[in-house]
Amino acid sequence: VTREAIQEFKYWKIVENGFPYDNIATRSHILVPKRQVAMANELSPEEIAELNQLKSDLDYHIIWENLGKERSVLYHYHLHLLDLIKDKHGRN
Repeated sequence: VTREAIQEFKYWKIVENGFPYDNIATRSHILVPKRQVAMANELSPEEIAELNQLKSDLDYHIIWENLGKERSVLYHYHLHLLDLIKDKHGRN
């Protein structure tokens, strides 16, 4: 499924999560490479460099990467970008 980008970079884009984590997050996006790869080890050095920069620059509470057998989408590498719901004390 191709989703419209919320934000685009040279090698990556941020899209809405089609299955958001509404119970724990106020914002649930997905960071995907523009090029179709199944695993992180298929990323080019340029894609890895931009990913590392984005991990530093993006303003989300959690950048979550599922690995191995726990991945729900096996054919397209992606990372979850989440902003957590605050509790009654204002903590995430």
